Amino acid sequence: MTSNSQPNIGALSIEKRAKLKDAITKIDGSLTRILGERTFIKETIDKVADETGLEKKLVRKLAKTIHKASYKMEVQENETFDELYNTLYGGA
Repeated sequence: MTSNSQPNIGALSIEKRAKLKDAITKIDGSLTRILGERTFIKETIDKVADETGLEKKLVRKLAKTIHKASYKMEVQENETFDELYNTLYGGA
């Protein structure tokens, strides 16, 4: 079997079919959990933005920065952007 060809689906053994069904069931459960987590994140961002008056994109960015532990990188990228903008357009 080459990398571009598919096996004869009907020729899959009972064991391989069972493994495939089990994997698909697990993936389905995982996708369901992911959807639930995305919904939770969206609802939480909406709620805290409404309660604090902050923009949703700011709350989302803060949460992602904390999750990725990327504060220093965010600051560096913003400083680089600021320098580039000021170089090209002379500041605002």
